[in-house]
Amino acid sequence: MAPTARIASRERRPSRALALSILLAVPASAAPQEPLTFQSALDLAIARNLDLAAARRGRAVREAEVRSAGQHPNPDLVFESTKDTPHRMLSLDIPFEPWKRSARIDVAREQLALADVDDAAALQALRRGVRLAFYGLLAADEADTLASSMLQVAERVHEVAQARFEEGAAPRLDVMQAELGLGRAKADLELARSARTSAQAELNALLSRPPAEPLAVAGDIAQTAPLPAVDQVVARAAAGNAELRSAEREVAIEERRLGLLKAERVPTPIVSVGAVFDAPGEFDVGYRAGVSLAVPLFDCN
Repeated sequence: MAPTARIASRERRPSRALALSILLAVPASAAPQEPLTFQSALDLAIARNLDLAAARRGRAVREAEVRSAGQHPNPDLVFESTKDTPHRMLSLDIPFEPWKRSARIDVAREQLALADVDDAAALQALRRGVRLAFYGLLAADEADTLASSMLQVAERVHEVAQARFEEGAAPRLDVMQAELGLGRAKADLELARSARTSAQAELNALLSRPPAEPLAVAGDIAQTAPLPAVDQVVARAAAGNAELRSAEREVAIEERRLGLLKAERVPTPIVSVGAVFDAPGEFDVGYRAGVSLAVPLFDCN
């Protein structure tokens, strides 16, 4: 019998090795995650939120527009060959519009300032959304815990009522009332869990995570800070209101655009310099210079 037992023990060894390999193959993500605090959730949202990333990309576009507005117009190089004398002509036409360029740069810089306001507004909206979603999830956790406790109490009450009814110490009405309370407790627990799922999906959306991904938060929902005076609240709200700052930037942009329109009404002088060649009997090479200016004869705006 001893050889048989030894063979059986040998057959069990591969199964233990297989179980050990399965345990080692479990991904690290299966381990429970640490609960998020409000600050960690806010930092994660700032790093991942797509709306904030889009607002910051918009600032990069405005910076490119500032560089584009500062470009000088390209000159025109013209070469002509005719049968008339002189037979060939080479000229360089250079537009001269420094006031229009400065007006375009002013408009682009004001739009860049508006991009900074939009960035700050997106960050402010994200912070507010994370705060509401985070503490909403905390409240949902507390409501879930309270509903679970009430369900346990309702189950205990139902057990006691059923036992008293079976012993003949209580009427059937007590059991029916206990069953009704148990049903309400189950319904309240389902409602609390549904509310928690909704709050979790809302916070996950701000963190750019899948809505159904498990999320645990830690904090004190009852923690409050002392309220400032009314005048301080009004002053702080006026200074940090994103809509007011955006409206101020919009007004400044329109003023700069009006200045650009006025600058566009001034004709752009074009300075031409060049040379003429091959005029038989007169000269071989000669110079050419001129200035052209568009006359705003039909510009009534």
